[in-house]
Amino acid sequence: MLNTFFVTDPAPELLLNGTYDATLVALSVLVAVIASFFTLIQIDFAEQNQNSRINQLAKFGGAVAMAGGIWSMHFIGMLAFSLCIEVDYDPWLTAASIFPAFLGCWVSFDLITRPNVTLAVKGLAAVILGAGIGTMHYSGMEAMQLGPMLGYDPTLFGLSIIVAVSLAFIAIQTRSKLRDYVSDNNISVVRCLGALALGASVSGMHYTGMQAAKFVSDSPIISQEMQDQHTQSLALFIAAVSMIISALSALIHTASKYRSVAADKAANESRLAAILETAVDGIITINGDGIIKSCNPLVERILGWSERETLGCNAAVFLPKETQTKVSFDSAYLEQFKGVGREIKALHKQGHLVPIRLGIGEVELKDQRAFYVGFITDLTAQKQMEKALIEQETRYRTLLNNMPGVAFRCRIDSEWTMSFVSPIVEQLTGYRAEEFISGQVHFASLIIEDDKRLTHDVVEQALQCGKASYSQEYRILHKSGHTKWVLDKGSFEYDQVGKVEGIAGVLLDISERKNMEDELRAAKGIAESAAASKQAFLANMSHEIRTPMNAILGFSEVLKESELKPDQSKHVNTILTSAKALLHLLNDILDSAKLDQGKLDLIENDFCISELLDNVVSTFWYQAKKKGLKLELTMSHSLYQTYHGASDRLRQVLVNLLGNAIKFTAQGSVELSVESSHDNYVLFKIADTGIGIANDRLDSIFNPFEQADESMSRRFGGTGLGTTISRQLVELMGGKIWAHSELGKGSTFHFTVPLKKIAAFTIAQDVHVELPPLNILVADDIQQNTELLSLLLEKQGHSIEVAGDGLEAIEKVKAQQYDLILMDIHMPGCDGLEATRAIKAYERENRQQETPVIALTASVLGEDRAAAKAAGMAAFASKPVVIEDLTRTIAETLNINIAHTAIGVRQTSNKQLINRARAINLWGSEARFLKELARFWDGKREEVVALFAHEGQFTNDLLQNIHTIKGVAGNLALETLFGLLEQIERKKEIDERLRAKMALIIEKLDDVVGLSDEEVVTNALSEGDVFLFKQNLPQVKEMIDEAQVEDDVLDALLESAPLTYRSQVEALKHALDDFEFERAEEILAQLMSTDV
Repeated sequence: MLNTFFVTDPAPELLLNGTYDATLVALSVLVAVIASFFTLIQIDFAEQNQNSRINQLAKFGGAVAMAGGIWSMHFIGMLAFSLCIEVDYDPWLTAASIFPAFLGCWVSFDLITRPNVTLAVKGLAAVILGAGIGTMHYSGMEAMQLGPMLGYDPTLFGLSIIVAVSLAFIAIQTRSKLRDYVSDNNISVVRCLGALALGASVSGMHYTGMQAAKFVSDSPIISQEMQDQHTQSLALFIAAVSMIISALSALIHTASKYRSVAADKAANESRLAAILETAVDGIITINGDGIIKSCNPLVERILGWSERETLGCNAAVFLPKETQTKVSFDSAYLEQFKGVGREIKALHKQGHLVPIRLGIGEVELKDQRAFYVGFITDLTAQKQMEKALIEQETRYRTLLNNMPGVAFRCRIDSEWTMSFVSPIVEQLTGYRAEEFISGQVHFASLIIEDDKRLTHDVVEQALQCGKASYSQEYRILHKSGHTKWVLDKGSFEYDQVGKVEGIAGVLLDISERKNMEDELRAAKGIAESAAASKQAFLANMSHEIRTPMNAILGFSEVLKESELKPDQSKHVNTILTSAKALLHLLNDILDSAKLDQGKLDLIENDFCISELLDNVVSTFWYQAKKKGLKLELTMSHSLYQTYHGASDRLRQVLVNLLGNAIKFTAQGSVELSVESSHDNYVLFKIADTGIGIANDRLDSIFNPFEQADESMSRRFGGTGLGTTISRQLVELMGGKIWAHSELGKGSTFHFTVPLKKIAAFTIAQDVHVELPPLNILVADDIQQNTELLSLLLEKQGHSIEVAGDGLEAIEKVKAQQYDLILMDIHMPGCDGLEATRAIKAYERENRQQETPVIALTASVLGEDRAAAKAAGMAAFASKPVVIEDLTRTIAETLNINIAHTAIGVRQTSNKQLINRARAINLWGSEARFLKELARFWDGKREEVVALFAHEGQFTNDLLQNIHTIKGVAGNLALETLFGLLEQIERKKEIDERLRAKMALIIEKLDDVVGLSDEEVVTNALSEGDVFLFKQNLPQVKEMIDEAQVEDDVLDALLESAPLTYRSQVEALKHALDDFEFERAEEILAQLMSTDV
């Protein structure tokens, strides 16, 4: 087939050579260019239109126009070619030859109208377009019907295709590049240049292809007339086809334009509707007569009028009623709103006015009257916000004007330049706020020079440390010339990049506070001076009171041990009791003072808690018995035997609280119960059935010098310090104290203290220390003190020398060597401290052995103890002197080993069966004691016998019973029985040795009780002198009425009292001894009302 299509070597005499009509050739090129121009119009339209259907229709129209142009150009070009032979065309093939051109144009146009077309895509489109042009050309050539054979030169054939593709690519690239550099206003230039390139592609391919065609004839005879006849017919056909194609292309372009315009119009309408629907402002259109033509939904939302209600109405309907008649919403009125917005009041459909901003824009249309577009902005929220801001600003301004400080904002510079300062600054500085803001006055210039540098350093340091704020006090100079103190509290302000911009803060006038601080410092100085004076007074009072008390107690003890008549012994006992009570009161006052100053130290030691409790209860047992009270001690089995703590202070608290309970209880019972609490705490509870305390006075009983009510002191006596000291001591020991009470029914005091549990240890018994004979120098300026010490120490076999002051003591030491010196601290002239230093210096100079010096003082201050130690004194002894304590101190100072010298320990075997002296002292008389002894032994003998026969396990109940019997034995001064029971309670076992001792004790007690029943108790139970008893009662009443206590009258009443009333008389005497006159008056009334 290729042999017939391509002609490579035809015979020259058989080749037919044609000629061209220049006019038709030019016409063919023109047709190709014009077709290309209209095609580019369609392509541009397709590119600009995003609607897919319109886009495809435009490309279809462009493809039809271009295909028609290619087809028309081809056949016009063929008409321009003459071979001088008869040529005919196959009508079907001629018509079909247009389709390759159409397909090539469609595909290539679709590629080049896509977005972001690359060079490769453009090349592909050029190949497809060139292929379409070539296919159309050669298929059109095949439609020729002629006698000679038609063939093609292969080289020119290929060249024609290359020409078509190359020129097509050039046309496409030229159009693309020119579109990048030429504006839309010069688009026609781009189209013309593109049309020329595209038309040249079509024409170039055609005439190159015609050059490749070879007509080989078998006869040289050609009919010219037939050729002309056929050319005219074909020209008419081509003209008709061209007209049809042109009409079709125009129709397609018109339809595309219409569709595009319609789509744009619909889109514009949709956009406009969306804008109107979503606009935040109301929009209305008004003609030149002020008639409303349209409005959006926001108008209804703002003013309440719907579009249907406003169409055709004059826009004046939106104006307030009083304005509607004065204003015509015509062009002249609207002109004043054009281009500017004005705030007016509009009438809402419901009748209220709405603040709006109205802006008018004029729309000018050709050959039409102008109309206006109005924009309505609802200012309701804005006005409310403005109102709120104004109110808030007013509040803030009021706050700034009335706040105690000056609010400010300033720059960080050397002048502290103010950018804002509240008006109240005028009160602080005397200058108005405007003067600071304008720079007429700089705040830094007001700061006192001494404070200026410090203030600047504080701010700089806060910035360097990254602090958010600072605080500084400094002084400023008021305009009037006086100085004020200012507290400056500021926070740093930073910009977006973290650079400090300035300070915002407040300035407070603290001048009054500073004045108050000065006054407080002055008052503190006065208070400290007063406290020092009080301390000195207490020390002096302690010394002045303890000095005579030393003599009273000491000589009373000496008298008590001498041979005295019964009434003399009674008087001495009264002196001792009163002196000890006075000493106890003094100690309470001094303890309270030391606790208030925090100068009371706790001395902790190991102790047996049961022994401590027994000792405390025994102290009050007889006092409770005299008042007819039941005194009970209950110890929980959870308690340890031994603890470590401040036992002396614990005993002091128990004595205070238990003494109060007995004092304020007239009948019933007092119970002390002890049990383990949480952790290492021990709970103590003192419950009584006494007078009780009102709820509103319960808290005040722990205050110094306060009692439950004002009559307490008069009725029961006392200072009111007991509970105060107890609270302070409990808290000092780390515990807590509280109370519950009901008026008329009794009170319960609870307190807890931490006590460390320790393993059992051997508790020393009472030790009597016997010192070897010593040569002792006593230095004291009080003669009674030296006489007492001489008397007490000489009894122990010591040699005593006396010095009246420090100088005399120094001279005596220089003259003689002593074993020990007892030196009073406070002496006139040369005191004890100075004398001790002088003695120590003398001994060092003369290389003598140092003589131990023990300080004697009535002072309770720690400073005196420290001073004594610093002066070289070896120990410290308090006044009043207790000879046993002084003896022990001497032994410890001289390093005498108590365990290996002549120190006797009174073991159980050496104890008395009955300590009669102690018993009589406890019970007041031997008869009373023997009566209680008989009662105890009658009730408890069998239990004691059963106890010592016990061989099984010691239960808690049995141990509690042993503890109870031991307590009673102690109160009856049964020393041997008490000691044995104490050993059993501690060891929880009974060996044969203890049983043998107990048998002997039981036998002896049987003898003592039997004798007392026969001789003594009978006398004690006598009826007494009833007549004398009745005579004594009125004398006692007269004494009570006069608030006096006469011992002779009371003794006479007690001696004459019958046994039946003996306990009541003793209670009466006890009440008067405690100055409880109301209680005594009640008892006396009972006695006088009975029939004696």
